[in-house]
Amino acid sequence: MRPLIRNEFDELLSLDDHDSAERFCRLGFQSLNAELLALAKELAGIASVPLPKALHGQKTVIDLLMSKWLERPTRVTAAGVRAFVVDRARKRCFMDGELKELVPLREADMDFVRLAGVEDWQVADLEKKKRIVPLEAFMWFAGLHLSQGRLAEAISGYAGFGIVRWPDFGTLPHTTQQVKLAAVLMKSPGDVARLKEATGAAEEEVVAYLNACYLNGWLKETAPAPPPKIEENVAQRQLLGKLRSSLGMER
Repeated sequence: MRPLIRNEFDELLSLDDHDSAERFCRLGFQSLNAELLALAKELAGIASVPLPKALHGQKTVIDLLMSKWLERPTRVTAAGVRAFVVDRARKRCFMDGELKELVPLREADMDFVRLAGVEDWQVADLEKKKRIVPLEAFMWFAGLHLSQGRLAEAISGYAGFGIVRWPDFGTLPHTTQQVKLAAVLMKSPGDVARLKEATGAAEEEVVAYLNACYLNGWLKETAPAPPPKIEENVAQRQLLGKLRSSLGMER
């Protein structure tokens, strides 16, 4: 009689079957093919194979890009996108394709985003073979397109937001709304609600813009915006003045 193992659906599997499923899952978890990875994750649930946990421990791509894990040249791999190398120290990235091809990272399962250090001799080889993207442009794109509608963890507790410099709109792609956000952040910083009100931008757009500035080192924390002054209605002031006069009260 073959030994059996019970999975989470209360189904009995032979150990031979379970071992085969586990081997397939482990190989699938290492795959950069999105369909194969999805199949491995589905099988893992059926066969009670534990899903791996990423060593980097970051919840979003935005947090990962500013983490200690990328302090040295690092190759980033994830299902659905071509691998790229971030070289923060030299302010550049190495890629095979265009920045827009990284959009699937917005929905990436962070437990399956893998990192690998790149040695100096490998960097020299990348300089000859890969497209070099300025880090500023890469981080700008990442903030605007990979933010998932939430602020990076490091800035989520800021009382207010301002920027220390004007983005280089001469080289960075931008919208009119993003120029408005820059102007407000330079002159009258505030929280997300204040920025929405001052520019008419949607909250997701404000958050993405703040993340883009954070990734590039332009963002600073500021005091909360003061409450707006409520102007007393002129007609009310005139009426009160007449009442005071009729009652012999000083104005």
